[in-house]
Amino acid sequence: MLLASEVRGELARIQPARACCRRAELAGLLFREPSGDIATLDPATARVAMRLAGTRAGALTGQPPAASGGLRHHLRLTLHETAAEDAWNWGAAPACDRRAFLRGVVLGAGSLSFTPQG
Repeated sequence: MLLASEVRGELARIQPARACCRRAELAGLLFREPSGDIATLDPATARVAMRLAGTRAGALTGQPPAASGGLRHHLRLTLHETAAEDAWNWGAAPACDRRAFLRGVVLGAGSLSFTPQG
């Protein structure tokens, strides 16, 4: 049986090559928080956010993950005004960008639950 952290880990391993897909994934991560803050306890989501922060050339600032209680990590990133002007539009986006956006939404705000079939 897959765990939610395994699914997030698989999604985090996907690294979009195109800049438009990276922008869409970032828009997905920020979908739940229009204020521009990304806060996570999930290590896979933290890796994706830091990777996207590196590709945005100063658009994001953040605090690196820190040990909390010895087991969990916490990351907080803030989107600067300059990156906010890059509005992302679902209706005008190609299929590759839509996939990247949904991947960001699941990583940033998605909830996964599994029910055994039997």
